[in-house]
Amino acid sequence: MIKQSPSIKSFIALLIMGLLLSLTVFNGFRFWKLMSEPVQQQAIKTDIPVVSKSKKYPTPQMIISWNLLGKETVKTVQAPKTTLRLTLIGIISSTDEQQAIAIVEDSSRKQNHYKVGDTIKNNVKVKAIQSDHIVIDNNSRDEIVQLKKLKSKSPIIKKVVIQ
Repeated sequence: MIKQSPSIKSFIALLIMGLLLSLTVFNGFRFWKLMSEPVQQQAIKTDIPVVSKSKKYPTPQMIISWNLLGKETVKTVQAPKTTLRLTLIGIISSTDEQQAIAIVEDSSRKQNHYKVGDTIKNNVKVKAIQSDHIVIDNNSRDEIVQLKKLKSKSPIIKKVVIQ
């Protein structure tokens, strides 16, 4: 092993500190120059092209037509609102209607989850689960239970935690 004199070690340490100082000054100057330049205003393009002129980039309409999150299959049912004391608290939807879940509260304020075909109470079955309502079969009569709307302006997470 080669012995180095203290003066060589001091020289190397000074050289490294000098390089770090010069890099700091250089980057500080570049930052000052960047911050002192006036900001150029660019016009924001608000019109979206209907047809893409480039084959590389799709238009928003093309992306929407791909149905990346699945197609919404809403079956409109003309049925009256239910007279039963049921409240639809929440819906977990799915592209497979058999996997969708509805959270329903009955008159005793007991909440339970149901899938299509499940019985809520005597002669009342879940017939369909949609994004904002469920269709129930009440003694062979279709009725709709709408999703409960929150009247409070507080966030829904707070509501769930407090209850």
